[in-house]
Amino acid sequence: MKQRASFPFPLGHSPAGLAGRWTTSGLGLLALATLLVVACGLILLAGCSPGGDAPPADTFLERQRAAVIPSRQADLDRLTGVPRYTVTATLDAADLTLTGRQTIRYINSTDNTLKDIMLRLYPNLPQYMGGLGIDEVWVGDQILDWTYEADDTAARLFLPQPLAPREMIHIDVDFHAQARAIDQEYVLFGQARGLLSLPSALPLLAVHGPDGWRVDVAETHGDATLTDIALFEVRLTAPELLPIVTTGVEITTTRASGTRITHHIVSGPARDFCIFAGPDLRMAQTQADEATVFSYYQPVDSAAGHSALWEAAAALRIYNRLFGPGPLAEFKIIEAPLGVRGMEYPGLSLIGDGLYAPGQLENQEFLVAHEVGHQWWYNLVGNDPLLYPWQDEGLTEYNTSFYYHLIYGPAQAQELKRVRWTIPAESLVTRGRDAPIGKPVSQYPASDYEAVVYAKGALFFDAVYQAIGDVAYFTALRAYCRDYGYRQAAPADLVRAFEEASGQDLGDLYQQWVQGE
Repeated sequence: MKQRASFPFPLGHSPAGLAGRWTTSGLGLLALATLLVVACGLILLAGCSPGGDAPPADTFLERQRAAVIPSRQADLDRLTGVPRYTVTATLDAADLTLTGRQTIRYINSTDNTLKDIMLRLYPNLPQYMGGLGIDEVWVGDQILDWTYEADDTAARLFLPQPLAPREMIHIDVDFHAQARAIDQEYVLFGQARGLLSLPSALPLLAVHGPDGWRVDVAETHGDATLTDIALFEVRLTAPELLPIVTTGVEITTTRASGTRITHHIVSGPARDFCIFAGPDLRMAQTQADEATVFSYYQPVDSAAGHSALWEAAAALRIYNRLFGPGPLAEFKIIEAPLGVRGMEYPGLSLIGDGLYAPGQLENQEFLVAHEVGHQWWYNLVGNDPLLYPWQDEGLTEYNTSFYYHLIYGPAQAQELKRVRWTIPAESLVTRGRDAPIGKPVSQYPASDYEAVVYAKGALFFDAVYQAIGDVAYFTALRAYCRDYGYRQAAPADLVRAFEEASGQDLGDLYQQWVQGE
């Protein structure tokens, strides 16, 4: 997620090629991918889509259709039991506050009777430098007791009566989020350089694991959030002339009081809901298969903003064909105060404003291709980024090589491998810092994290690719998407997909690279 453009990578940059001629080089791999789709059947082209075209049974799901591409709308039938957030909130751009009320519909999907529900308050993490608080919680007409826990990054809600497995509850939460102006290169949550960033600004249900509710306090050098797939419907009131960019699709806009308007937004399947706003934001858009792609940027960075648009559209088209179409109807790239790093969220990615500067477009392109890939390996197929960060970061990192192969040809893909992955991994060995990729984030020093998890993680997937070949590799990832879409996958699930597609035992590779044995 916090991918640095720290390894120089000279690439030819061709915006025109990205916009309209992205299939003109590296045609061998694209032809192979097309043949794979035909050979494996149309269901593989649809990725995770199940059969059947019955419409959703309720109006909440019906409204969610606007956020899902036509060929994937049947997926909503699989999501009838996921958490639902119905939110009414107001953004005060002057005070940098978000206040509101949300109703969470939660069905106990565990095998345990629950006496409490845990919400995560991610803006209270030190790396966010913001705040998220709860004002009141109730079920029906009964006010609930609750306590802050895990360094105020979680709130435990004590239920009025135990919640049995498969039983449903509706919980109402009044909340307030506070951001502040921050003068730093990297600003995850707050206002800086023309953008107000409010990611994870809602109280979110914690993940319930074998040992109960997960309330890990994330390290500052890794990903922060661990959430299940959910559906959000948000009515956000904000100043009329303030450009707003959020997760999901805006379905209506109505006038509120004075000079304020209310944006009615549905998310589609998402693991988070994020809000960004900037008074001077400019926007460009294009189409990538069934999805509309938007690029938001500051006025002085128009050329780089359009480059990011073309790169994102090209990456979406490529990954759609290799792994099956992503389900969301809109994808957004936002220039953000992240220096030379990026961050992924459902349906949108942030690209650091340092990569919009002259001379940085090659590095911008790599980061865009990486962050777009997370729409498959984070939002669609979830995993535990705190315990197994290699599972999505190494996979996403390696799959950028197919983008470069198809855009620029195999020589550039090999140069990518050499500069971004092989050299950093060899440096770990030279410095006596080598480590297996399978450790939790907390067990890596911040100085080694990217070289191990990103660079060496990518080399692990390259070793898998070399061992099993093109057909098995792409077939495995389509099956992984089909079987674990909208779920949390364990490392063993990913390895099993490769083994079943190839008929090979990858135990030795796994022990060598992941476990370090």
